[in-house]
Amino acid sequence: MKNRIKELRKNLRLTQTDVAKKLNVTYRSVGFYESGERDPDTETLAKLSDLFNVSIDYILYRTDKPDLILREDNNVKYHIKKGHENDYSEEDLEMALKIIDMMKKEKK
Repeated sequence: MKNRIKELRKNLRLTQTDVAKKLNVTYRSVGFYESGERDPDTETLAKLSDLFNVSIDYILYRTDKPDLILREDNNVKYHIKKGHENDYSEEDLEMALKIIDMMKKEKK
């Protein structure tokens, strides 16, 4: 996690102080997160996700895709880009999953 937070911060050309102000923590806390001495709590992880516009899974190295992971089905991950998750109703998403399943069956 430490390298990912530092990488994301530097990509946005932010200092540790800049990030600290946005997270409402001290710059030393950001330094601890980046060095791996401490892990951010759940609320801070959510704020980091919002600040860097990536999923928490991306920050935690659970995925290499920074998009928001919406659903997992049979080990296949469906992604919706962060910021677009509210563009689709639950019915739209269910229909999309049914279409994907039909396409998988046709390929077999």
